[in-house]
Amino acid sequence: VVLDPELHAPTGRIDVAFRLLASETKPVAQWTPVHLHHAASDVGARIVLLGDEPVAPGEEAFVQLVLDHPIAAAAGDRFVLRDTTAQRTIGGGQFVDLRAPARKRRTPERIAQIEAMALADAERTLSALLERPPFFVDLSGLARDRALGAPEMETLLQRTGVQQLHARGTVLGMSPANWLRLKRALVEALGKFHDANPDLPGLSLERLRLQLEPRLPASGFLSFLQWLAGNGEISLDGAWVRLPGHEVRLTPSDEMIWTRMLPLISGEARFRPPRVRDMVGTLGVSEGDIRRILKLLGRMGKVDEVAHDHFFLRDTVAEMVAIAVDIAGREPKGEFTAAQ
Repeated sequence: VVLDPELHAPTGRIDVAFRLLASETKPVAQWTPVHLHHAASDVGARIVLLGDEPVAPGEEAFVQLVLDHPIAAAAGDRFVLRDTTAQRTIGGGQFVDLRAPARKRRTPERIAQIEAMALADAERTLSALLERPPFFVDLSGLARDRALGAPEMETLLQRTGVQQLHARGTVLGMSPANWLRLKRALVEALGKFHDANPDLPGLSLERLRLQLEPRLPASGFLSFLQWLAGNGEISLDGAWVRLPGHEVRLTPSDEMIWTRMLPLISGEARFRPPRVRDMVGTLGVSEGDIRRILKLLGRMGKVDEVAHDHFFLRDTVAEMVAIAVDIAGREPKGEFTAAQ
């Protein structure tokens, strides 16, 4: 299994987490240079300790190995470490995670992930990872790293009941319990936002994603939203996410301003409504508030901004269109002048 080049540093160095059995007569310290022997490969590497103390002779520990260049490997493969002269054996072990991070190597969450990936059985590993932060698994990476074929992977997913999300060439997996937890948290977040902001069409996708746990990658979260929208549980409106029953509405104070504004753009004045700045003196309301309310009414479908800061009632626009169509219909070529 060839490691994904996108995961490598520009220098070609990669991080690999593995289990170390120290057999040297002195402890293995941080950034100890070594030679890694794996299958037919012989590559220089450095050891990064994940614990606070050096690994004493005869002890086992989870550490991270930073290679000088990528190799072809699979999780579970065995290796041997020798010193820089390649004459003394330091220890050996098995690869656990081929996608170890460059940062936050020693956090409790990361150690929990390593312990799950150290399990020999793929089903136990997947089940353990699904219940530990970040509560989702890159199923495509898991299949590649463990050299699992399509039939094996299909059987594994069926036995674990994993919910799948297809996102940008990869497949993410979540447990049914965490899938339901995320869905409930999303619906609750949208409900609270609508109650606090009745004049807004919804939450932006990214802002909503950052509020929720588990926090999926952006592409995976979009796939999750599309699944919910397909089931009618939410609505996607461009960059906005909302509950299906939510409609933008004015606040009581904005409704009072709109009531005073309506006569200025309706009735006999409907074809020549004042611009935003011309309403300020009549209404005694700030230009910013008038513009905000009219743009909100535009999202509600009540007005159209025909030109900058020049709003017409939508019914008036429809009336003007009907007049233009009527005049054009009387002409042989369907053309008319402004004077007509």
